Amino acid sequence: MKKTQKTKKTESGRSMIEMVGVLAVMGLITATAFILISSAMNNQRMSRANDDVSAIVSGVRTMYATSPDFSNLDVNALELLGYSDVKSPYGGKYTLAKVTGFPDYISISFATSKASICTAVLSGLSGIAGYTEKVDANKSRCDGEKLTVYFNKAGASAN
Repeated sequence: MKKTQKTKKTESGRSMIEMVGVLAVMGLITATAFILISSAMNNQRMSRANDDVSAIVSGVRTMYATSPDFSNLDVNALELLGYSDVKSPYGGKYTLAKVTGFPDYISISFATSKASICTAVLSGLSGIAGYTEKVDANKSRCDGEKLTVYFNKAGASAN
């Protein structure tokens, strides 16, 4: 007679609850990474805008170092500085202009993607030498999604 041996079946694998738990943890990690990457990209854009504006201001001051003011600002100054075709990190081009009635001041404008980002960029630009909060009725400001900032020739604040 043959003896039948009973074999004990052991289950291997994962339960549905364990799989759901793993997926939840993976989703949380992915969401956190997405938020951190998005924040880092926004900080990089603001930093690049700050660097670009600082370079433009510095370049214009160097170009007009021997002039008493910016009254004869060349309309091609951005081209001479290499910024005529450079887009801001938010997509629009930089605009450089002299301020009517205030020959010691220039304005730089560019588009941002949102009004809240515009405000954050404006606060970063206020650290550049010669930034001025107000020139007569013209205030460094966010107008919708367009940012306009003012700088003086000497590099000293004249608020």
